[in-house]
Amino acid sequence: MVTAKHCELRFLAEIDAANPRFSPLRAALALGQAADTECLPSAVLLPLLQGLPELDGRLGALGKPYQKFEALSSYFFETLAFRAAPENDAGLAAVDLHAVTARRCGRPLSLALLYYELARRLAFPLRPLALPGGVLLGSHWLPRGQVLDPADGALLPLAAARHRVNLLLTGRRLAFQPERLLPLSARQLLERYLQAMRAAYLAEGRDDDALRAADWRVRLAPQSAAARWDRGLLLYAMNRYAEADLDLGGLLSRTGHRAPEAGDPREDRAEVNRLLASLGDSCGGRPLDSEAPMA
Repeated sequence: MVTAKHCELRFLAEIDAANPRFSPLRAALALGQAADTECLPSAVLLPLLQGLPELDGRLGALGKPYQKFEALSSYFFETLAFRAAPENDAGLAAVDLHAVTARRCGRPLSLALLYYELARRLAFPLRPLALPGGVLLGSHWLPRGQVLDPADGALLPLAAARHRVNLLLTGRRLAFQPERLLPLSARQLLERYLQAMRAAYLAEGRDDDALRAADWRVRLAPQSAAARWDRGLLLYAMNRYAEADLDLGGLLSRTGHRAPEAGDPREDRAEVNRLLASLGDSCGGRPLDSEAPMA
């Protein structure tokens, strides 16, 4: 019988730096099964992969690389019928890959993870690009100056992506600079997915699960100060002061912050916000955070 512990060990084996065949999708599915051992990875993979042999045969007859991307997008968004979830659907079902596959509906970041796996299996030269709050997908096979939107498979000129960035950054405006769409590694793509999972769990009031997602992010990127800050702030909000202080580099004790008292969760959140502001002043700037809105 598969247990949560077995699934977690499979995740750790997948993200091992020595693993030459690392797949962010397999790692994410291992965590999904750890949360619910009845959620088999095959339930996600089989619907995705069963049409690939036929698609691979068709791709061989296509001459231009961008035509191959059109064929892949047609398979993903039309044959498999994946689509972007509406803006008000920000819950766990729009992030968790098992639920996304069952509903054929998810947030662009979740769809990007699935699309990326298909492209990898077909040996497409695809690279995630860091968009504020999410990802776009780029490749030298695409027409120059265009990127693929994982929300619907559309090819966007970089100029058109400006509008999407401005919509994502709610309440703020950011000058769009295409050169700042930095490439992401497969591990960084998984890290963004874990951030989205954490945010979805928090929105549903599942603080322990959110902390677990933050912990897996630290396991994935142990040198990331942002990952440790994120976990530390969650621990602080959960009244686990000593553990939080370790992740926050001892700043709580050095700046004289007391352990929060158990009370209304909204008060705890307000205290965390005050902590963020004061620690930012203590460090000479705003601390690293991972609260950018997820696509």
